[in-house]
Amino acid sequence: MVDLRLLAAAVVAASIVCGCSKPDISVSDAQGNKVSVSGDGTKSTFTGADGKSATVQSDPSGGVTETVHDDKGTSTFQAGTTLTEADLGLPFYPGSVEKASSAVKTDTPEESVISIARTAPDGPSKVIAFYKDKVKSAVDSLHSGGGTEIGTLFGKLDSGADVNVVASREVGKTETVVSVTVSLKKGKG
Repeated sequence: MVDLRLLAAAVVAASIVCGCSKPDISVSDAQGNKVSVSGDGTKSTFTGADGKSATVQSDPSGGVTETVHDDKGTSTFQAGTTLTEADLGLPFYPGSVEKASSAVKTDTPEESVISIARTAPDGPSKVIAFYKDKVKSAVDSLHSGGGTEIGTLFGKLDSGADVNVVASREVGKTETVVSVTVSLKKGKG
């Protein structure tokens, strides 16, 4: 029996050796598992004999999208994507700058989750105060220890989505890392 992971590794290695602008490569094992890699190496699809599949695709900007089709439905994971304030349902902290490739979107049949990390010039207490009136049922806290000040805030958006804001700054640093995660459970009809 051929291990699908070994088969996938062989196909990926072959695509690297072949280089760009080559034909797509597909390999199947005796059990009916199949791995395909695009000629340019930006897309790989793994399909099991049971029909379940996963596709991983990269783009020139460094983003990666993974799509999985299984018994629960279709799930998509995007890393290094672009997120807007509208996607988040909250404004970005004023003066903050996105950390490279930090934006992530996950969409499953059960839940949608988006998150982003940004750096801000102000300390954690100011960041948490900024978000506190933008979130319903907000619960916040500030902690210091181990050379780091951390502020957290939990609550809900008008849409019912859960919000988690974490602002942390190491002693002696001039930037606070602000991580915002918004998750929305999907109702069952």
